[in-house]
Amino acid sequence: MRKPITPRRHGAIDYGFLVIALAGPTLLGLSATAKVLFAVLGLVQATLNVFTDHSLALKRIVPFRVHGRLELGGVPVYFLLPILLGAVAETRALVFYLVAGALLLAVFVLTDWNAVDTHA
Repeated sequence: MRKPITPRRHGAIDYGFLVIALAGPTLLGLSATAKVLFAVLGLVQATLNVFTDHSLALKRIVPFRVHGRLELGGVPVYFLLPILLGAVAETRALVFYLVAGALLLAVFVLTDWNAVDTHA
């Protein structure tokens, strides 16, 4: 069965995730620690995205499959790092981080990591 998320779609989702990472904690009124941590995580993900081999990248350096491996390795960070740094003392922050981690995992599972982006 072919997975529905192509490299181009995955790139768009990752850029959308950056917007959520930067705006979400503020809109939810989360603590400064939670805001900074999520912004850093979002910026790391966005940096990887702008250098990944897909048509929405600024420079295609990182192979798409390597992006996937790095992203999968980063998913536990969304579950563990906020707890370790105390950024989830409030319930809303905990839920926000858990949902973000679950969404990243779902996007990983639904992405066709063997696909080639045919857009210019």
